[in-house]
Amino acid sequence: AKFSNVNLKEADFDDVNMDSVNFNNVSMTESSFTDMYMVNSKFLGVNMSNTRFGCSIMNNVEFKNPDLKNSQFVHCDLSNVEINDCKIDGLKINGIDIAKLLEQHEKGI
Repeated sequence: AKFSNVNLKEADFDDVNMDSVNFNNVSMTESSFTDMYMVNSKFLGVNMSNTRFGCSIMNNVEFKNPDLKNSQFVHCDLSNVEINDCKIDGLKINGIDIAKLLEQHEKGI
């Protein structure tokens, strides 16, 4: 099926199979997604400002060139996470400034 120039404002979808669907130029402001299975999905050029992720499984996920300024990660399992070539000014983990910690580590303190 192909839909073009469609207004589905306030529509409800329940028990829907949308495997291999493509969305382009879509406004989904204030939408809610619950109990979603989105394995191998891609999000490119997406503005998710003020979005909340709760109780989500995100194993083996890649974040490439995201702007995560002023974000919070609370009660997260970050086991085996790698952070490479990232701007970390002001990054704190449990109140510890990571940039300063790395600077001290590099100086051998």
